Amino acid sequence: MTRRSGAKSPSSESAGGYGYPLWKAQFEGPELPVYLRVGEHDDRLYLDLCDRDWRAVEIGPDGWRVIVNPLIRSRRTAGMLPLPQPEPGGCIENLRPFLNVRPKTDDPEDPRFVLAIAWLLAALHPRGPYPILGLSGEQGTAKSSFARVLRKLVDPNSAPLRSLPRRGPGLIHRGPQRARHRLR
Repeated sequence: MTRRSGAKSPSSESAGGYGYPLWKAQFEGPELPVYLRVGEHDDRLYLDLCDRDWRAVEIGPDGWRVIVNPLIRSRRTAGMLPLPQPEPGGCIENLRPFLNVRPKTDDPEDPRFVLAIAWLLAALHPRGPYPILGLSGEQGTAKSSFARVLRKLVDPNSAPLRSLPRRGPGLIHRGPQRARHRLR
């Protein structure tokens, strides 16, 4: 019997000869946080590229680099797609044509573009609170395309965007723990 849970240690036969080591790791081993796409350790962030080699981008005060063995553990869901390997150089302004955000004036610090970039950066942080992205505009103004581009930049996924149900009783809020609450 274990001291903590009351569960019995599995027999060697049931775990292919690894019964006691598996039991010891599960009940007496250290607990480590597991992250989804983005995690942190010390003063560094890690962005899982979701590729076959389990590479990640390590981001710190001195810059970034692609590494093979990140100091964090990541979990991957079935729909997660890989991110492309980042390349040095480039300019954030190169993103503007893909976001369909054009300045109303000649002001280079257009608030709409700045807000979009701020949302992207906040989405890449491992802990909340996270800002909610609200898009408004007339039909045909590329709101869904805008949302698809932003999602592909931070979390490419095989699942399509979802729209709100048309009727009140079908509205469901899904939080981080996938809790469901009816909205009144």
